[in-house]
Amino acid sequence: MDNPMAMLFDIAAGKGMRTVGQTNGQLSINNFGGAGVSKQEFLSIFKKEPWGINLVVGKSGGGKTALCVRLAEFLNRPVYAVNFLKTPEWITPIAKLHIEESDTNYDCYFIFPNGNTMPADKGCTIIIDDAANILESNKMYADANETMKKLSFIARHLDICFIINCQDSSSLNKQIISQTRTLFFKEPALFQMSLDRDFIGKLIEEKVRPFFDSLNKSQRKFYTYVVHQDFRGVIKTGLARGWTSAISKNKG
Repeated sequence: MDNPMAMLFDIAAGKGMRTVGQTNGQLSINNFGGAGVSKQEFLSIFKKEPWGINLVVGKSGGGKTALCVRLAEFLNRPVYAVNFLKTPEWITPIAKLHIEESDTNYDCYFIFPNGNTMPADKGCTIIIDDAANILESNKMYADANETMKKLSFIARHLDICFIINCQDSSSLNKQIISQTRTLFFKEPALFQMSLDRDFIGKLIEEKVRPFFDSLNKSQRKFYTYVVHQDFRGVIKTGLARGWTSAISKNKG
């Protein structure tokens, strides 16, 4: 039987990396710098310890939401989604995250669209779609930012995996970015490197954009440039079960 990880991610480059051939020549992606494990080792690490914040960045219509849903499916955990009006049947939509602070701990609750609440599932995945709309850096969204700052510290203890999607990182709270464990880059917007936080903009300029520019336009939605402490490379993904284009268009 085919390895399910290989079926999800079928192109990668890590330590001892191969090059990815394109129509205009060979593009080497093994000169990113830092450590690099194999594709299968990275996938094992990501699936075994997905807790924390994983950030998906790219242009509108570039396949970010589809990637978020596919990653959540791959992790095979209970999945909850914020800022969705339509989800596959295996994803539960929630309206808001609520955290109560005690003397020694944080308690996290899900608030559902009907107003019901429940304690957050330990070992779950939470997708926040189009995060720039709800996690802006200005004071108007202080409550959402404060919630995410707290969650970034307790995610490990609750074993929660956050997959956060936004068009650029400039509007995200610095605390969220500093706590990011994995960066997933989809095709960047035309001026994205000037909008993003400096270090992300530099990654886009030096590595991400040259890679996507080497691809045919029809190929770009299927590829993702990944930056993780143990892996630098490219993955190719399909669509999650139950996916429809309406999921990425109908947001709250």
